[in-house]
Amino acid sequence: MLGVNGYVWISRHVEPDDGGGDDDGALGRMDETVSHRAYASQNDAIDAATFREIARFRSVVLALVQHGLPVDEDTVTRAYAAAVDMAAHAPDDIYLGGDRGRRLVAALSGS
Repeated sequence: MLGVNGYVWISRHVEPDDGGGDDDGALGRMDETVSHRAYASQNDAIDAATFREIARFRSVVLALVQHGLPVDEDTVTRAYAAAVDMAAHAPDDIYLGGDRGRRLVAALSGS
């Protein structure tokens, strides 16, 4: 979830408690869209595949920041798709620093 306060909160998908109310989308208020369960002191188990994708998402955000690209919904979505594609064509490595980060940025810019 991308916050307007400059913070990025990454977690597995959590369904909202109720279906009522307005949905401001991914950039809406976190307390209105995410269940209070996400803030519980008891953590749920996360399977390895979900944990890996959370780590990949984090790497994408860090690569965007490192290369001065915007961290907005569109750019993160495109960068995540590019990172998944990169992993399909090479040993799956979620690390996107150094040369891998430069290749990710190049893939986003089409160069």
